[in-house]
Amino acid sequence: MKFLKSKNHPAHNNNNNNNNDNSMQSLEMVLPSGPIGLVLVSSSQKPPIIKHMRESSPLCKLYPELTAGMKIDTLTLEDGTTQYCMTGHEFTSLLKQHATSTKRIVRVIGPNDELTNRPEEEVDTDDDDEEPVVVVDENHPPDVLLLELKLPAGNIGLVFTKNSTSGQPQIKEIKKSSPLLKLYPSLKTGMLVDALMLEDGTKHDSLNNKTLRSLLKKHCDSEGRVLRVVVVVESQKHTTTAVIPQKPVVD
Repeated sequence: MKFLKSKNHPAHNNNNNNNNDNSMQSLEMVLPSGPIGLVLVSSSQKPPIIKHMRESSPLCKLYPELTAGMKIDTLTLEDGTTQYCMTGHEFTSLLKQHATSTKRIVRVIGPNDELTNRPEEEVDTDDDDEEPVVVVDENHPPDVLLLELKLPAGNIGLVFTKNSTSGQPQIKEIKKSSPLLKLYPSLKTGMLVDALMLEDGTKHDSLNNKTLRSLLKKHCDSEGRVLRVVVVVESQKHTTTAVIPQKPVVD
């Protein structure tokens, strides 16, 4: 068992006083397999906050320093993957998916402590893995390009709307927190979604907003998702509005 002192808080006085936020340390817990008996304030809250521990929770005995009000900072899985900035739903889903593991590690912090940021990945300028792949498709108009974007795991920070002409998902907003802003500076609002390819090679086209959001959420932990978007090439005289031929869409 490993205890880490928070940089922002003094040492724990072991009185488990939930009303004294300054008494809380950050804490790294190696979880036993099975349910851990934590009840969160809200499944949609980011980060998850511990509401209370059930009497049956094995953590009560293993980690008496654990108190209500602490925030879930990170979750490290048996394969070494660390999840950051999760919602309560994402956290509990991952715990259930890896319930048989005895090597899950959760880091919790005090209410006023700052969350751990996802480490910046080194970018090799000679490596074009993070560059959009231009796809040539004879089935599309000559002034239309298809770009394939390799998506990182987690929330990609895109808000979609339904295109009034084709019914396809269209990028309505790119949130400031979106990792795609840095990965793909050429990504713009208004682009249409042509297809989503999953890590297992499955390709989903003729998408509507509901199906696209559901697939992105279901496979949010995958680093093998590829989103194909439509880019309209501007001519010298005018900009052509592209409509991708596809089957009728029911939203």
